[in-house]
Amino acid sequence: MAALGAIVREESDVPAATDTTEMFAVHDAFRTEFGALPDLIAAVPDGDLERAGVVGGHVMLMTMMLHSHHGSEDLLLWPVLEERAPDRLVLVRHMEEQHAQMGQLLEEAQGLTAAWMASGDRTQATALAALVAELDAVLREHLSAEETEIMPIVALTFTPEQFAEIGEHSRAHVPPDLLPIGLGIILSDTTRERGEAILSFMPPEARAGFEQFGRPAYDAYRARLIA
Repeated sequence: MAALGAIVREESDVPAATDTTEMFAVHDAFRTEFGALPDLIAAVPDGDLERAGVVGGHVMLMTMMLHSHHGSEDLLLWPVLEERAPDRLVLVRHMEEQHAQMGQLLEEAQGLTAAWMASGDRTQATALAALVAELDAVLREHLSAEETEIMPIVALTFTPEQFAEIGEHSRAHVPPDLLPIGLGIILSDTTRERGEAILSFMPPEARAGFEQFGRPAYDAYRARLIA
């Protein structure tokens, strides 16, 4: 009986895995939005500045969200994993290299988007669609590896508070007026279960504010985008 008691105590001391649902939900949104962008861009009529402004604005929002997301991981995820999971150092370095590759593509995409929004030129739109498709291909490979190889390690080596810092840092670098749109995008693109989990993490007053003001703002944003 004493031996059994020792086993029970030892197992009870093992910390519960940290819930990484938010990361998967954010990844769902990146896959959906970046996957749809090339066709969305290509469908804009040549010289249609109004439509180029709407679609280009969405490109700018998504590239900003991805850049902010990656910046938070560069600061708060990869350096920590290098210390806590040294046996996965090659993988972590590969993930960092992909971030650098995507960072260059994001910078190019933002510059080309700004030019296209100002001109509505079909040639620029075609180039932008191809560039976003290239970015999407790298992004999908990266997200898949992060979910299958990295998140299981994070769940066991990060406390909930440490993991939450990644999302908090990312949101801090998005303009406040765009945060409800970003949340609406994530909730729209992920599963109902993941969306409910994200909402459950929010303080009651923040969730109520989103439902009253943020969700209608997102609905109006999406209606303009798919018009």
